Amino acid sequence: MKNEEAMLKDIYEHERQKAMIEKKCRQAIKLGLSTKTFAEDILKILGVEV
Repeated sequence: MKNEEAMLKDIYEHERQKAMIEKKCRQAIKLGLSTKTFAEDILKILGVEV
């Protein structure tokens, strides 16, 4: 049971970080920074629609 709990915590943390990265990338894209294509590439890697 402990293993399952740890696995769920890992999945939750990963999803939380992914959401945070997505939010930051979307902000960068909106600002039209030179990092725009970089941010778009990161979103693609995360499997998020740009």
